[in-house]
Amino acid sequence: MQNEDRRAVSIRSFARCVAMSLVCSFVASCGPSAPTADPNAPSVILISLDTCRADLFGALTGEEPSRTPSLDRFAADAVTFDHAFVQAPHTLPSHMSMMTSVYPDVHGVKPDRDPLSESFVTLPEILHGAGYRTVGLVTSEWLKPEFGFGRGFDVYERLPHERTYADRVNTEALRQIERHRLPFFLFLHYYDLHSDFEHGRVGNKLPYYSSPAARERLGISADGQEFCDGEGQCNTRYLMAMDRERQPLSPARIHLIHDLYRAAVPELDAEMGKFFDALKRQGLYDDALIVVTSDHGEEFREHGRFIHSQPYDETTHVPLFIKFPHSRKAGTRVSRVVETVDLMPTLLEALKLDVPDGVQGESLLDLLGDGRTWTKDAVLSEDSITWTRYGLRTDGVKLIMDLKTGHRELYDLAADPGETTNLADERPDLADEMEGRLERLVRANRRLGRAFADGTVSGKDVLSGEERKRLESLGYVN
Repeated sequence: MQNEDRRAVSIRSFARCVAMSLVCSFVASCGPSAPTADPNAPSVILISLDTCRADLFGALTGEEPSRTPSLDRFAADAVTFDHAFVQAPHTLPSHMSMMTSVYPDVHGVKPDRDPLSESFVTLPEILHGAGYRTVGLVTSEWLKPEFGFGRGFDVYERLPHERTYADRVNTEALRQIERHRLPFFLFLHYYDLHSDFEHGRVGNKLPYYSSPAARERLGISADGQEFCDGEGQCNTRYLMAMDRERQPLSPARIHLIHDLYRAAVPELDAEMGKFFDALKRQGLYDDALIVVTSDHGEEFREHGRFIHSQPYDETTHVPLFIKFPHSRKAGTRVSRVVETVDLMPTLLEALKLDVPDGVQGESLLDLLGDGRTWTKDAVLSEDSITWTRYGLRTDGVKLIMDLKTGHRELYDLAADPGETTNLADERPDLADEMEGRLERLVRANRRLGRAFADGTVSGKDVLSGEERKRLESLGYVN
């Protein structure tokens, strides 16, 4: 049986299995006699660096000098997954897949859709039920608790938009650690690399925030006025206007916008280094299980667009480093394709906690020896604007297809890692095979998603008017 068929069978069994697992999980987390975790159990820190492409990391690219020396040092203590992919290049569904270990078409949490159904159990709910102190610190409207992200957290706080994020996330995280001792689960979300906006950054008109020193080094004016169009659209709205109006830009101009994005990386990296150093001073780093990843990458017109929406590698390939307690397996590199939907079963198994029946991810521990078998050979991502368009990627081939129009693109990733030459017409047999695999997975996911849909509050009602206005400025809401 092929891997996607095995996954389809697992998906079809999910509805039967999850009810019992939910009963067990919620009794543990909500009952008056909820267990207290062993104080010697490892604490867990899940770090999401929003809008972070995999090719930013020296630990992944070997680029010298590296923009990420602090994160590279962390990676040396961790297992490195060279080919990790998200399920959707959008903050909301991507993070929800991390927290539930099911695909976006199953959990159904997308812009202007329903919040997470009570039918699903989340990673923080399970850890809370196991006696962990759970704290979430986030920096985006898309991670509001009303979408379902707040479930299972003792403390869940969305920090206000300001000029920078990492230093404030770190300060609050360390304060929470001091208030609530071991073991804890921290979910930390950083927004420093995301495209920019007017709110909270008065006078900054750049599409990506950059320090004065970085702007001077790149030869950009102090106010960034050159990144405004004739109608005064600046920041992310400038990038949106260039796409909407199909404005041609020179390669040098696109490269400069890309450089602005990359210019924020060293500052974020330095703050991450300070956070890890603080954990070490408190004697927490060595024993902790720490994950560093992202929800999606970013596009710079490699395939005709800015921001992040399409299922090409620049938006779906993300960093993934997992530091196990006492740096077990440190220095191991995994070349197989994996997904962020695999995080929940990996963390739970590493903590010796039961993995709910029917999750669609697989434990990454299967890739780390001990004679275990890794069955996954393909990963599924979807377009975050055109919800009928998907990408199915193996170690060597990717198919991108719009199931509504039938348009398909096939790429030989070994010969063409930039996905520039569409081979769908030249290799129709391979394209047909990949199409069949993709369609089976999508159909199974959609059937399961419909089975769990319960008609709860519309996702439109989750966002306030001001939040919707700001997300419109970031290209998220039409």
